[in-house]
Amino acid sequence: MKPRKLSEDLLSDWASFSLKLGITVSLLFIVTGLVWTGISGFSDIEVTPRLTHVIHEILQLNPTAIISLGILILLITPIPPIIIAMITFLMDNNRLYLGISITLLCILIFSFIIAMI
Repeated sequence: MKPRKLSEDLLSDWASFSLKLGITVSLLFIVTGLVWTGISGFSDIEVTPRLTHVIHEILQLNPTAIISLGILILLITPIPPIIIAMITFLMDNNRLYLGISITLLCILIFSFIIAMI
């Protein structure tokens, strides 16, 4: 078994940290929105607002928009580890895994755009 390179350790640590951070922040927003909905008795729950309206709705303290923001953060959580991997593979001059990472990032971004339409 060959020893791991420093870049592999950094990739693993940063990817793990960014995933944990994204999930934690997302969970905080979702739970806050759900608790706020329960406390305020907000009964007029509407369909998730569009991305362009989410910030405006959050400023109006709409619990549904806060939950939507949490879900949005959860959707973009996998992107930072892929970018970290791309940087690491670029520094290691590993073209195969860099290409795979770029392809995966393009698929995620395309899927995100389709989901927002």
